Amino acid sequence: MDEMLQDTSPRARALTGAASLLASVLVLAGPAHAADRFAFDMVRSSGLPNNCASHAWARVNVKTLGFAEQMTVTVAGLPVGTELDLFTIQQPNSPFAVGWYVGDLEIGRNGSVTKTFVGRFNIETFALGSGQAATPVTHPGRDANRNPAFEPVHTYHLGI
Repeated sequence: MDEMLQDTSPRARALTGAASLLASVLVLAGPAHAADRFAFDMVRSSGLPNNCASHAWARVNVKTLGFAEQMTVTVAGLPVGTELDLFTIQQPNSPFAVGWYVGDLEIGRNGSVTKTFVGRFNIETFALGSGQAATPVTHPGRDANRNPAFEPVHTYHLGI
């Protein structure tokens, strides 16, 4: 895994994201019951080797905008230049199951990164496959060419 953190190729980035260095419960309250602002720390996923991202930490701040949420994520404790992907995920530990890509995080020269994302990051955060259909194959050999059909699956966790 340490070699993968040094490798910034698209394949290494995808594998690093799939390995979920840090994960946390996102939001369990519904929009009507959610606080206007809240924050939490992400924690390392269980089962990682001791030398994998052992000094990494992340803090998440969420602000309700009414129509969506503004989520600011700060990550530190990884080598400068480390490229990460942020996902909402179904489970905080492997197997992570259903997830969707939120955005990129790259550790800067100061040893950290802070990024803000706007989206639905609450009890409304879910994915579904309303039927099977052909999908775009952006990355041949890695992308599925058809999606499975599945009922709504809520993704209340974040994974980096």
